[in-house]
Amino acid sequence: MTHYTARVLDDRRLELPKGALDLVQPGQEIEINIQETAALEVKPNSRMLAALDEIARRQKGRRHTDGSQTDRFIREGRAGKMYGSDPD
Repeated sequence: MTHYTARVLDDRRLELPKGALDLVQPGQEIEINIQETAALEVKPNSRMLAALDEIARRQKGRRHTDGSQTDRFIREGRAGKMYGSDPD
């Protein structure tokens, strides 16, 4: 048994994918099971949007860093420079 999803057109004809059309012949009887799929209602994630707004508010006026020095800073920190015990 092979499963395909068909779309119901405005005139109630079924639109089958090409793979399904290749399997059926005129006059052939096929079994159809109807399963309704509800349209998903997309709601904005208001809590996440509020958090992003808060982050933007807190970042306003701060200088921007591009992150190109991040690896160097992490290496220096791990080596002890941020604690005053840099071996160099």
